[in-house]
Amino acid sequence: MITASKEYPKASDSEKDNEKDSESMVEIKNMLEKIEPISQTNNPQIQSIQPPYQPDPNESFIKNRFSDYYTKHKIMPPLKIATREFGFGTWVKKIGARHFSFANDKELQGYLARNAPFFISYSAAEYKYPAARPIERKIMTGGELVFDIDSNELDVDCISKHGKAFVCEKCMKAAKDAVSRLINDFLLSDFNVNPSNISVNWSGNRGYHIHVEEEFNELGGYARREIADYVNGRGIEYDNIFKDKGPKVIGPKPSDGGWKGRIARTVVERIRNADLESLGIHPRTAKKFYDANASKYIEEGNWERVYMSKKKDFYSDLISTIAKMHACHVDEQVTMDISRLIRLPDTLHGETGMIAKRIKLNEFDKFNPFKDPLVFGNNPLRVSINKCPELRIGDQTFGPFNEEKKELPEFAAIYLICKKVASIAE
Repeated sequence: MITASKEYPKASDSEKDNEKDSESMVEIKNMLEKIEPISQTNNPQIQSIQPPYQPDPNESFIKNRFSDYYTKHKIMPPLKIATREFGFGTWVKKIGARHFSFANDKELQGYLARNAPFFISYSAAEYKYPAARPIERKIMTGGELVFDIDSNELDVDCISKHGKAFVCEKCMKAAKDAVSRLINDFLLSDFNVNPSNISVNWSGNRGYHIHVEEEFNELGGYARREIADYVNGRGIEYDNIFKDKGPKVIGPKPSDGGWKGRIARTVVERIRNADLESLGIHPRTAKKFYDANASKYIEEGNWERVYMSKKKDFYSDLISTIAKMHACHVDEQVTMDISRLIRLPDTLHGETGMIAKRIKLNEFDKFNPFKDPLVFGNNPLRVSINKCPELRIGDQTFGPFNEEKKELPEFAAIYLICKKVASIAE
């Protein structure tokens, strides 16, 4: 608790001293009137001692429902909870305050039940003094490798229909496919990560968070950025994949590791399925590969079976196309910046009212992002809805809506209220 201390002038011993004190106070008052007033909205100390903020009815309703959830549900803390920094969000800001720490899971659970934050985040980094500030004083001792896959970054055309605030089955499938590629093709295959060190959770809104514990804990920001670039297919160029030996080109084999093998396997598969055109190859050129049975020779690293007048240009374009196809589209900044805070699994997301659900690797394929993260029930709630596209929530489809009042199941009403497109009807 912040307390304000005041110093009062001592009583004067004479009337003369009283007059001097009075004159001094007048001078101080005149000086203060000329000083620009401090912005109370930008000063954290003043913020903390301002009168309590009066929330609107929607905020109060959601906060009460969140409080009920945290009172009844135990939240599993992150590993080594005492080394983690925590941050909490408000109705209008995802991280309104940070530099919190908790000695154990009971302290964390008690805080959540009492305060019911709209967003709860924690550090992938581990610190010696997690509550210290500035950040340099925390003394970092390591940190999980984290990947963030958001449907808004997947270049899917459905976003033009429902906007970036909402999701549909198409963009959710694209996000799920990207996670599967990251885990199966890169973490397990290329990096040989132990599956027991990989954890996945639904972000609670538009995507997934993937954590790798232990194996990369000591990596710095630059090395983590290199990993993010690698899984995103950045920097995969002709000279990394092919070798020119005079007029001949020696290329990758399907049995090669990493991007070399990935590129060779993709081309071989497309040749065998007579589908090279899907890689942007002209039908006449594709026919040359089919007729020459080129897949048999590529398996041995021989990419010379089909004559090309501009080999480097052709294969450079092909590499670029395949790299985009297999890229995971992770947020490089999240992976690189170890000091960032990320959503705590199994906590509620203030933009949807869904939980950032923890998902077992062997159950990921079955995970339903529209249904499995729901925690609120079917009790009817009447809301006033602004403009909103058609949505799937749970097993139902709602909308589109345009300035209307509707009675919805509570889970759907809470979703729309949290998205700020609906309010409790009067």
